Amino acid sequence: MLDPRLLRADPQAVAANLARRGVEFDVVRYVQLEQLRRERQTANEERRAERNRLSRLIGAAKAADRDGDARKHLKQADRLGAELEEGARQLAAVQAELSDWLGALPNLLDPEVPDGADESANRELRRWGTPPAFEFAPQDHAALGEGWGLYDGERAAALAGARFAVLRGDLARLHRALGQFMLELH
Repeated sequence: MLDPRLLRADPQAVAANLARRGVEFDVVRYVQLEQLRRERQTANEERRAERNRLSRLIGAAKAADRDGDARKHLKQADRLGAELEEGARQLAAVQAELSDWLGALPNLLDPEVPDGADESANRELRRWGTPPAFEFAPQDHAALGEGWGLYDGERAAALAGARFAVLRGDLARLHRALGQFMLELH
């Protein structure tokens, strides 16, 4: 998620940066939502301060045996409590909308990143070493593990969901040994 301070400070720059990625950022809508969030938050803080002031007055009225004043302040505090709950709901709704909207935005691009529709517009700045040339088609670790019967992605997905692995045999022992080694070392 983008830094809210950056968004508040310069939403136009954020919109320009996101446009480089082909993402449209509605600055007017963002400013409206942010202003609404600020207004509701300020109103809630004012209500909370008023309720705290009334609580002190209730305590002082009860201490001075002025039950009529205490009841009057108590009614006001109850009304403020209901307004505070409604204000908190409204604030939460605005914050949720803002959070959902901003959570869907991608990260900002570094100024040195070239503009382009996809990775084909990237340029290679430097290379270290020579990429190895194989006489066979390289496979990733999951395909190798499944081929050797040491890794089971399908069973892991059934047991624990995506991005987990069931390890077997020597691979499980290696994994355990590495973990134990790190525990003993550190």
